[in-house]
Formats: sequence, C-alpha cells, structure tokens
Amino acid sequence: MTTVATITAAAAALVDTLTAALAAADLDDVLATTDPVAHRSAALGAGSVLVGPPVLTWGGVAGGGADAEWTLTLTAAGDYQGAWDRLDGILCALADSPALTLARATPATLTDPTGGEPLPAYVLTLDTTTT
Repeated sequence: MTTVATITAAAAALVDTLTAALAAADLDDVLATTDPVAHRSAALGAGSVLVGPPVLTWGGVAGGGADAEWTLTLTAAGDYQGAWDRLDGILCALADSPALTLARATPATLTDPTGGEPLPAYVLTLDTTTT
C-alpha cells in the first residue's frame, strides 16, 4: 500500500532527479524544491521548479501501488523575454533528461510576491508509478 512516507520519499527523489537534470544543462543556479516559499523566492532569481503533491490513482488491486501524476511549476524572472528564454532552458533541460517522463506543459503565470509583473511559468505534468 502506498503511504504518505512513500510519497514524501518519492517527492524527495524527484527533487534529486530534477536537480541532476538541471545541473547536466549547466543550470545549477535553478532551485528544485518541494517548498513553495523557497520556490517563490528562487523564482525571482535564476528560476525554480516546485514539486507539488501528486494526483494518486489506485488500480483496485489490493496491496498494489498507485499511479502518481506529479505536477511541477517552473518559473523564472527577469525582463519578460529574458524570463521566457530562461524558462525555455529549464523546460528543455527537463525534457532532455532520460530520467523524466514528461506528459504535458501548460503555459501559466505566477503572481510576483513583490507586487511586480506576473512571472512566466509552465505547469508541467510527469507520469510515474509508485509502489
């Protein structure tokens, strides 16, 4: 049975995988995190990837694992075109990683907590299976 501890561990492992994918693309300054406060702060700098709680679906098999649909929020700051360029670099780094299975990326915006213009973002969905 999937437990909260399993999901927490899977989220931490996903952060590690994202960090490695970003580093492989020379994006060491982009933060991968499960902490929304750290995400907003880092988004105002080099950029950030926030790992949100997954949508879980059980297949009905007793004791079986759950399918997890992870949602990531990718955000970058700067002048509008510069932010989109940075965001595209982050997205490409994740798309190029053989350790990640991307399902879709939906353009979005994140409200700037300092009151500035909204920041460009993607809401990215990954498909994985937990056990």
